[in-house]
Amino acid sequence: MATAQRKLVLKMSVSLDGFVAGPEGEADWIFRSSGGADSTGWLLDTLRGADVHIMGSRSYRDMAAFWPFSEMPIAAPMNDIPKVIFSRTGLGWAQENPVSRSLAEARVRNAERLGVVPTAAVLESWAEPTVARGDLAEEIRRLKAQPGGYILAHGGARFARSLVASGLIDE
Repeated sequence: MATAQRKLVLKMSVSLDGFVAGPEGEADWIFRSSGGADSTGWLLDTLRGADVHIMGSRSYRDMAAFWPFSEMPIAAPMNDIPKVIFSRTGLGWAQENPVSRSLAEARVRNAERLGVVPTAAVLESWAEPTVARGDLAEEIRRLKAQPGGYILAHGGARFARSLVASGLIDE
């Protein structure tokens, strides 16, 4: 008897006119947007049903600088659910790395602006994600073969395009 594989669900924020991000990958509009009670409820249900968040390194950097400091209702499932980041080059957490410095600066700005003091567990959930460096399709197949609920992919345009090309998205 074959074991059922878990599903890969792509969740992507796109404006009504098709906007995803600015020319430098800016996606801060997503964090400023607020939906109604229906859309927030749907999003909470979607997030809570996932066993793992997957995303590309660009989406990861934006989210890691925002969610630990957010009081939005969806912050808890964003912070609590394990993350797998797809990056062939790693995340560059070395202190001398400009990406690490900009992420640290964004975290300080958000902490001051939003006034939320995250717990150590929340910070750890973003600071120590699993990094998948292998072939995207192989890594997705490996995740799908693991037991658990569905895999929720957070799409930036490039990551979503790669997932679509893999042919492994179920929803």
